[in-house]
Amino acid sequence: MSEPTLAGLQHSLSIFTRERDLLLATIREARAEARKETIQASACRQPIPQAQIDRWQRQIKESAAELVSVEQKIGELNRQLRALKASKAPFKSLAKLPDTAAVKSDPSLQPPTSVNGQINLRPKEGHVLFLQLFHQLVCENLDPRMVAVLEKDAHSLVNAYRATHQKEVET
Repeated sequence: MSEPTLAGLQHSLSIFTRERDLLLATIREARAEARKETIQASACRQPIPQAQIDRWQRQIKESAAELVSVEQKIGELNRQLRALKASKAPFKSLAKLPDTAAVKSDPSLQPPTSVNGQINLRPKEGHVLFLQLFHQLVCENLDPRMVAVLEKDAHSLVNAYRATHQKEVET
C-alpha cells in the first residue's frame, strides 16, 4: 500500500467529519422527537406506545455506536495527519537532521556569477540548509531582541546588494 498523502488524509477526514455531523444530527432529532412526544403525551395524559419508545432508544443507541466508530476513525486520521506534518516540518534540533542531508563544511563565499549578463542569484548547493541551521542556532542562543536586530540588518544588506547589482546588470 502506498504512503498516504496529506490531501488524501484531509479528504478522508472531511468525509468522516460529515458522517459524524449527520450522526449527531440524527441523535439530536430522535431526542427532540422523543421530548416533544413525551410532553404532548403528558399534557394529554396519554401513554406513549412502547414500540415508539423502543424505536427512539434503538435509533439513539445505533447512532451512538456508529458515532463512536466514526470518532475512532477521525482520531486515527488526525494521528496520521500530525505524523505526516511532523515529518515535513522544519528540524527543531540538529539531532533530528537526517543522515541524507548534504551540508558543505564551508559554503563558498564567492559572489554570484553572471551568465550572459544575467546574475545567477540561485544559492549554491548546501547554502540554504546551512543558513537555516545557522538561523536556528542564532535564534536558540541569542536574545530575541538581538535576533530581531540581526534579521533587520541582514534584510537591509540583501536590499542594498540587490539594488547595487541590479544597476550593474542594466548598464
